[in-house]
Amino acid sequence: MRYRLTIPARVNILGNPADANEGDHATISAAIDTYAGATVEPAGDLVLETVTRGGETVASQTLVGPPPYPYDGTLDLLKAAINRLYAYSVQFRQRLAERGGARIATWTEVPRQSGLGGSSVLVLLALAGLRVFYELDPRIHNNYVLAELCQRIEAKELGITCGYADRYVPLFGGLAYLDYRGKLHQKPIGEEPFATYERLDSWAPNLSLVIAFTGVVRDSGDVHGLMRSRYLREHAEYEGDRPKPFMLDVMERVGATAWWTR
Repeated sequence: MRYRLTIPARVNILGNPADANEGDHATISAAIDTYAGATVEPAGDLVLETVTRGGETVASQTLVGPPPYPYDGTLDLLKAAINRLYAYSVQFRQRLAERGGARIATWTEVPRQSGLGGSSVLVLLALAGLRVFYELDPRIHNNYVLAELCQRIEAKELGITCGYADRYVPLFGGLAYLDYRGKLHQKPIGEEPFATYERLDSWAPNLSLVIAFTGVVRDSGDVHGLMRSRYLREHAEYEGDRPKPFMLDVMERVGATAWWTR
């Protein structure tokens, strides 16, 4: 069987960057009409590829033997998705041993380092593609779990710092209010709540928004990494009998814009 998957990129409308990155607050976020996709089909080994929208191969790597696979700067997002799912899912380990490999070919319309969650959509495509190809139990491997796995893949496997909206919105879609309370410390799956995802599509009129990309690329993780480390330090040192320090105060007010707008 060959499977084709397509998911959208996302934009944060309000509350950015308080999506459990600098604080466990809230955002209003939306899926947008810019997409990434994948084809998953049988292969002898695990074959990872990036392709153009027309199917021309850009990069390819064949992985031999069972995970984990080392990171070498080539297709690391896809390898990290396999490594983390393999460590998390007993069923995936069993099915991979029983059924053999797969070819996962991904393409994307999301401009590189444009702030639209371009790395997360590739990880999510790999996870969702493996879920359907290996017929993994959708209750155990539901969209909440895939979103949380994506966060651990980028943060723990690859050291990329960014918020939960990147990982939830491409899977759940629409215009939504996301609440991240209890997720500040990004604990292991099962030790903190999932994000609350409330679709607002049916309550909101069409939003007249234009997203402009200047073409200037930057690694948002470099910015968030500095902000998050300061936030965590202030959070650990804060005592409630005095005014809140700068980052705690600012992020609380930023997150409140999403709560009030909702």
